Amino acid sequence: TGQYRNFDTEKARGINADVRKQLTNHLSVRLGYTYTHIDATPTRKANRDGYVPKHAVNAGLDYNDAKWDAHLDIRGIINRPGPADNVF
Repeated sequence: TGQYRNFDTEKARGINADVRKQLTNHLSVRLGYTYTHIDATPTRKANRDGYVPKHAVNAGLDYNDAKWDAHLDIRGIINRPGPADNVF
């Protein structure tokens, strides 16, 4: 098997905020926001390799019952400058 090894350092920081609101006994909604900042290095520009979005938002709808649960989630990326083939 292969090994992963760090060959340089990277400073990353950010914030993640989530809120949840119970609408009924069974239904709730969630909203979230993530901001990530990666410092530039001599070989890479900060947040420019396309793998780490600078801003991300997400939302969800949850239904919970005695017999089953259902979840619907959506995620959006803002200011992701990398090539389109890096989108997941």
